[in-house]
Amino acid sequence: MAELLPPAGSRKLSSWWPAGTLIVAGIVMFYVLRPTGNGVIESPGDSNRRPTTAGPLSVRSPEIEPAAWFVYLVDISGSTHVGGRRRKSRVPARDRDTPYTRSLGLVTQSILGLRRLTEALPQQHSVIAITNASLYQKPLCEVTVPRVNLFTGGDTIGMMTSIARCDSTLRNIRWSARTDIRGALKLAGLVLEQKPGRVRGIVLVSDLEETLRRGQEAAVPSLHGECVLVVPQITPEVARTPSLLDKRVETWRQLLLEWGASRVEVRTVPAFSEGDVLRFFRECGKIQRTS
Repeated sequence: MAELLPPAGSRKLSSWWPAGTLIVAGIVMFYVLRPTGNGVIESPGDSNRRPTTAGPLSVRSPEIEPAAWFVYLVDISGSTHVGGRRRKSRVPARDRDTPYTRSLGLVTQSILGLRRLTEALPQQHSVIAITNASLYQKPLCEVTVPRVNLFTGGDTIGMMTSIARCDSTLRNIRWSARTDIRGALKLAGLVLEQKPGRVRGIVLVSDLEETLRRGQEAAVPSLHGECVLVVPQITPEVARTPSLLDKRVETWRQLLLEWGASRVEVRTVPAFSEGDVLRFFRECGKIQRTS
């Protein structure tokens, strides 16, 4: 009797059945055990408990202690707003040509220049006003410069947003009647005291003319080996009497060294550049690390 054989089509189907089963099972397992955005494999129950987030996933670098700390002391006194205090004027005060407006971009330039100090990243930058009683205040704004490499992304968008916010704050701030430079330096010393890192620096932007309220006690700053970059503003008074600039610069240079600065450098507003800022703090940072 002839042996009954299954049809040819059924033989092909039975031969592919094990392979097809494995493929389908693999697809199911991949879906069930798919990795989440943070690289963790989760079960279906976990996905129900995990809150949903809108927008693309981003890799956040871990929070790291800053390797460099910088404090900017910006003089907002009336003597730096010469020409900006007239009430009857069609030009907004922030758009007038004054010693203050000429120095507005220095903070932004410094931060972007010091961003190239790659051996000292991340960085923390704080902006403080030189005002009537400078010791009693909070920073006007703060900027964090992240460390960026191939493996950890830095929040550069957040950095640029903070820089723009700082610039806007400085452009719209009201001027003060007095100038407490020593109080601002004392506050900077308190902020930077015992801060770890490779570099600790102060950028002093002022016409260096200190005028305290009657009866106000002058502060005595206590610095701890910080690098200080002095950026004198050129006022009409200084332009008429250039010797004032030399006297003020020398007086404050000596005081800063007496108060504990490791090194003092001077760059006037017209001579200021990102490259000079970077070179000064890079060289001074080496002194801080060896001391």
